Parts: sequence; C-alpha cells; structure tokens
Amino acid sequence: MNSRERTLATTVATGVTSHLLATDWSPDGPIGNALETGGPGNLHRAEVHQAIGILSVQLGLSIDQARARLRAHAFAAEQPITETARQIIAGSPVESLSDRS
Repeated sequence: MNSRERTLATTVATGVTSHLLATDWSPDGPIGNALETGGPGNLHRAEVHQAIGILSVQLGLSIDQARARLRAHAFAAEQPITETARQIIAGSPVESLSDRS
C-alpha cells in the first residue's frame, strides 16, 4: 500500500469509526428498532447467537444447521428470529425444532 492509499484508508476508517461511535445503538434507538423488524440484521444479535448455540448442543447440530433450523422455525411461526431466540433461551422445548421426531 502506498502513502496515498494509506492516507485514504485511514481517512475512511476514521470516518466510519466516528459514525459508529456517534450512533444510538440502544434497543429504543433507530438501529435497535430496525433490528427488531426481523430483517437480516437480526442474525447479529447476541440472543440469536446464544439460541443457535443452545440448538447446536441440545440437538447435536453444526452451527450452520442450528442457524438454519432457527431461521426456519421463526419463519414457520411467522415471528421475528429474535422472538424465537428469546423463547429458546427462556427454556422452550427445543425438541419441537428437531427433525428426529
């Protein structure tokens, strides 16, 4: 990377970092509300990752299989993936998500 490219990269990184630090990330803020709508951003929420881990362990699935199972269950239940994840974390039986029945 030459000097000009380094300067450009630093400028972009500084701008992006400043924007991210100035953003309201609270659940009631614009980003939190957008994530609650069930859009693709929901895959990055901690609750979703935690639920994927629970499914993986309890059903003996790979992380990718558990993620697909969580998404499919949320779709079938017509609810946001975060709601399905919260139900799993709260202790809802995960056997209903198993195809081993």
